[in-house]
Amino acid sequence: MAEMSGNGIRCLAQALIDSGVAPLGPFSIDSDAGVIDIETHSEFGDPVATISVGMGMPRVSESEERKIDGVDYRAIRADIGNPHLVLIPVQTMSQE
Repeated sequence: MAEMSGNGIRCLAQALIDSGVAPLGPFSIDSDAGVIDIETHSEFGDPVATISVGMGMPRVSESEERKIDGVDYRAIRADIGNPHLVLIPVQTMSQE
């Protein structure tokens, strides 16, 4: 699957709206990474204030413990169109 940037697809959506190719409202963009659902949100009749994209559910790997500069972290890989790494300090995690 191709990588997809949420910020990049929002910029493309804004360009499509500004050029009149796409409506100011919900629409979809078909990409190599799949169909991306776009929602626009404006306030008080202004041009698009925010654009939300549906990137789908993240694919998450099993977590691993890593030590960085003497601090223990739980490392979790997540892919939401492109790879991310989430580091959570173990000492801040609940025992639940």
